[in-house]
Amino acid sequence: MKTSSVLILTTSLVVVGGLAALLLFQKKKPLEEYKPPTPPPPPTTPDPVTPEPVVPAIPQMSESEKYQKKLKGAAAKIYEALNGIDFTGGGEDLFWQVTNNLDQDEREDVADVYDDDWGDLCSDIEGDFSFGDEDRALKKYGFSYGNRVWSNC
Repeated sequence: MKTSSVLILTTSLVVVGGLAALLLFQKKKPLEEYKPPTPPPPPTTPDPVTPEPVVPAIPQMSESEKYQKKLKGAAAKIYEALNGIDFTGGGEDLFWQVTNNLDQDEREDVADVYDDDWGDLCSDIEGDFSFGDEDRALKKYGFSYGNRVWSNC
């Protein structure tokens, strides 16, 4: 028994000595400072979309404004036809072209615009046309009573 106790004692000393040597000769790492875990980055918001420049809308003309523009344009062409210097008859052609493209109500409204902007349409027709053409032009613009054309504007 004595041998077995010596054997156990020797084995124990070798194991304990080996552990002590392992602990003494082990390379020690310095302790690292505690760092809390970094939070995840905040969710990224999409870049704001740069809005397209606002282009002002082209103002839309009302029906009344369109009608007035048509009347003024027609009256201006009639003025040009009646007061332009034209020895080829082109002025009369322009007058009849404009006149025939208007209905009766439009012609009467054109006569009012003409009177407001350029003078007396009736007098200008009398001064520019003669005989049958004068009567026909005066009737077209409502300067007549019954079958008789108003000839003294």
